[in-house]
Amino acid sequence: MTIVLTLAVSILFARCLGKELLGKFNYGLSIIAFLKPIVDFGLIGMVVKEIHQAPNNRVKILRNVFTIKLCLAFIIVLGVFVFSYFSSFELKFLICILSLGLINQSFAVIQFYFEAISLGKNNLIAFSTASIISSVLKIIFILNGFHINYIAILFVLDTTLASLIFVLILYRRNKSIFHDFKIDFKYIKSITSKSYLLLLSSFASIFYLKIDQIMLKMMRSYEEVGVYSIAAQISEVWYFIPATIAAGYFPKILETKHSFKDFKIEVQKLLDFLSFLSILIAVILMFIATPLINFFYGIEFNEAATILKIHIWASVFVFSGSVFSKWILAEEKYKYSIFRHILGATFNLILNFVLIPKYGGIGAAISTIISYAVAHFFSILLLKKAKWLFLAMVKSYLVYFRLPIIIKKFKS
Repeated sequence: MTIVLTLAVSILFARCLGKELLGKFNYGLSIIAFLKPIVDFGLIGMVVKEIHQAPNNRVKILRNVFTIKLCLAFIIVLGVFVFSYFSSFELKFLICILSLGLINQSFAVIQFYFEAISLGKNNLIAFSTASIISSVLKIIFILNGFHINYIAILFVLDTTLASLIFVLILYRRNKSIFHDFKIDFKYIKSITSKSYLLLLSSFASIFYLKIDQIMLKMMRSYEEVGVYSIAAQISEVWYFIPATIAAGYFPKILETKHSFKDFKIEVQKLLDFLSFLSILIAVILMFIATPLINFFYGIEFNEAATILKIHIWASVFVFSGSVFSKWILAEEKYKYSIFRHILGATFNLILNFVLIPKYGGIGAAISTIISYAVAHFFSILLLKKAKWLFLAMVKSYLVYFRLPIIIKKFKS
């Protein structure tokens, strides 16, 4: 339901705004995306593990991580407003509005708290409810021709509603969390001393996720950004699937860590399932991309179909890469997380400089696939202890050829 509404908003947005305005709006979103890792500070990925290792301290973990993220969010938003005040940047008002959504990032810690205590269904309730309400409002605003700055407010409202629902659910389940709110500076120092490595990793990850749209604007035009953003949005709308599944499965993987054999079996199961889904999605979109774009978005955006046919294959590496990310957390290989993402970002930057001037959005899509493959797959070869994971990924990419064997094992 939420995916359908998200795509409906995307379609109306594109048709009503056109290439240039759509490009400007997505350019603004790309800039804000670079600030999100600073608010997260690498803490989100660590919350589940911290709670799993010390379940009796989960209230302390939740309070202190929330405090860190909220303080960082206010500092960054204030910085954006101060910069905008002294800047002549044409999209400064749009950027200021979108930056307010960074404050809501603080409440994401509740999402991962629920996952750690196996209450992930609450996340689905929060996100689905917020998405439905904000999507309906977006559709009304778009159809009535509201300025993009007003529509940007609704993008912030999306995460605001989800945050409020998170707080209400948490309050109903455990009111004591909101009482006697104490900050443990010793714990904050301890967790941030480990999470800063994941911060650098997250920043590098966002870099090669969003730098293509920024470089397209710098080297081509807002129109190119508008066309590319359509393909990227359809391709990336599925990325929540591996993140959600891997996060929900992570506690089970941690439970088998004492037995390497069982650990590998659980990881292989997860990889097989995610590869099965990603390849299925990629193949289907390969065949329907052209009629899909032309029918829903119009002939103005027909170039997005070719870009989508290429870009969608990056999802195969994103899906399997989510398992690699969880392995890094389980083994506490935080420095390697930085290295692989910086490696992917470097490839993406160099390839964009080479391919975008000549091929535009198609070149950016090719760069995306290669950089994702480097960061989420080939980089594993540089880590001796993870060679088995590389082989497990290769095996998962052949999942459709292995289906008879997998079905046979499942039946037995």
